[in-house]
Amino acid sequence: MNNSYQFIHIETYCDKPRKNSLRPSAEAVARECQRLEHSFPHINNPLPPELIYGIQPLDALNEVRSHLKSCKDPIGRKIRSDAQIIAFGVTSIKIESTPENWESEEVKRWVQDTISFLKERFGSSFISATAHKDEKWCHIHFATRPKVDENGLLDLNSFHPGLAAQRSVTTKTKKAKDFAYKEAMKILQDDYFSAVSIKNGLLRQGPRRRRLSRKEWFSQKRYAELISKLFNEQSSLIQTLNSRLERAKSMLTGLISAKIINKNQQKTSNLEKS
Repeated sequence: MNNSYQFIHIETYCDKPRKNSLRPSAEAVARECQRLEHSFPHINNPLPPELIYGIQPLDALNEVRSHLKSCKDPIGRKIRSDAQIIAFGVTSIKIESTPENWESEEVKRWVQDTISFLKERFGSSFISATAHKDEKWCHIHFATRPKVDENGLLDLNSFHPGLAAQRSVTTKTKKAKDFAYKEAMKILQDDYFSAVSIKNGLLRQGPRRRRLSRKEWFSQKRYAELISKLFNEQSSLIQTLNSRLERAKSMLTGLISAKIINKNQQKTSNLEKS
C-alpha cells in the first residue's frame, strides 16, 4: 500500500512563449513527454514511454495546431502564436517505478481510475496519456486540447479549468482573476480526490499543507488505507454480485426458452394427434 498524498498538476502552453519567458514551448513539453531525442537531459537511463491512452503527445499538439488554423479567439481574432493552445499535466502515486510495480494490481487500479477520471472530467478534450517508467515514482503525463464551438471559437472551459475560471471574471483586477483560478484548481483537486485518491489510499493534502504533526500524519495515512480497503472490498463484492446476477439471468433465460420450446412441441404433438 502506497500511503501518501495525491499529486495532479496541469498547465497550459503555447507555441511561441513570449520574449524573456522562462516557460517552455508546447513542443518542448510534448517532446519531453514522448522522450524524443535531446528532450530529457534530467534522465540518466531513459526508457521509451508507454502510450496508455489516445495518441502520442507530439501528434496531439500537431492535431491541435492543424485544428486551430480555422479558429478564432473569444473576440473573433486569429489565434496568436503565444496563445495557450494545449495543456499538459502529470499525476503520480508514491510507488517506486519498477516493472513489477507497474504490473501490480495497486498501480493498475490507480492508472485505470485516473484515466477514467480524465475521460469524465475533460471528455473529448482529453487526447493523450503516457506512462513514464524511467523516473523514481510511477506517474502519468496527459494532454488536453481546447474544443471549438459552432462559431469556430475556442472553448476555454474544455481543457483547463483554472484558465477558464480566470478569463470568466468580468473585473480586471489581478486579485479577482487569481482567486478564480485558484478556486477552480482546488475544485479539480477535490474532484480527483473523490474519484481516484480516496479509492487508492491517497490523502488530499500533505502534512505541511495541513500543518499536521508526525503522529497525526501517520494516523491520517492509516485512515486513508482503511478507506481504500473498504472501497476495494465493496467493489469486489459488487463485481461478484453482478456476476451472479448475470448467471441467474442466463439460467432464467434458458429455463424460459426451454419452457417455450416444450410448450410449442406439445402444441405440435396435439395437432398431429387431432
